[in-house]
Amino acid sequence: MLVSRVVRPLEAVAGALWSVGEVATCLARPAHFGPDPHRDAVLADVAERGFYPAIDGAHARLSIRGDGLVRGPNPYVRVSGRPAGEVLAHLRQTPGARTLVVVCHCYGLPVPALMRALFGVDELPVDVCTNIMSHHQPGTYPLWPGSGFTSARLSELVENLREAVTGVRTLVQWHRARRAYDRVVVVGFSIGGHLALHLANSEALDAVLAYAPMTNLYASVTELGLMNRLHAPVERTMRRSNPHFDLRDLAITDPLAYPLRIAERDLHVVVQRHDVMATPAQVARIREVHPGVGWTELPGTHVLPVGLGRLHGIVRSLVEPSATAG
Repeated sequence: MLVSRVVRPLEAVAGALWSVGEVATCLARPAHFGPDPHRDAVLADVAERGFYPAIDGAHARLSIRGDGLVRGPNPYVRVSGRPAGEVLAHLRQTPGARTLVVVCHCYGLPVPALMRALFGVDELPVDVCTNIMSHHQPGTYPLWPGSGFTSARLSELVENLREAVTGVRTLVQWHRARRAYDRVVVVGFSIGGHLALHLANSEALDAVLAYAPMTNLYASVTELGLMNRLHAPVERTMRRSNPHFDLRDLAITDPLAYPLRIAERDLHVVVQRHDVMATPAQVARIREVHPGVGWTELPGTHVLPVGLGRLHGIVRSLVEPSATAG
């Protein structure tokens, strides 16, 4: 099959280049070598307040510009004391819409139009809010969108993810308070699918779709691209200056370690059969932990979204369940 013979090897090369680039970016920050001054405090904060600290997103100081840009301060309080970044999103409004779809982008493409097209939501009578993660916003990354999200200082990586999750939670709570929507659905692709899984744990949503989701950070930094070969020497290198460096600290970021807030039947997972970035074997952990989730397998790869018609149909079924059921 063309997908498996041509596209999959190319995708593997892309994953390898990405992993090398991420390692190089981390190693280029010598200030993050040595003992991690915030490790114990971050671990203690998660133990005390949970991975999803309480926020009052309904009263967040967000604003909407005429071009649909939503922005304002992220209410996440970083344990390290460094200020959190902005909440940033794009809102496409439909007159009279009673449903909100929140879209979470993939790692390298924080482009609202592309993400809306991927999920087919522009053709639906809904409001669509496309979140842009803190480390994917203009002026925040040194090389490509997202570079800077990972860090050799693992406490910072954990905080970056908590900040990103808090940003999407803020958007959900703020929009719901502003418009009192009848239905709120979250969809996400790749790392956006990872955020969607965290939202399924932390917010009262009507449905969540995780498409080709990254299941957890530990799996990504030990399996993605060349990380299956690189993570061990990187870990040895880091331990020379920081004996407490341990990639297993990332276990606290795993969304499958926390209970769902929504019913299993309201969570749907879509996996591409030839995906080498969010592999079917890795994504299958979701169904092992939550056996009642919806599950769809398509014949494409991570970067080649084969079966978009079926994906769009699933999104429609989550957005308008009564209409599609009929």
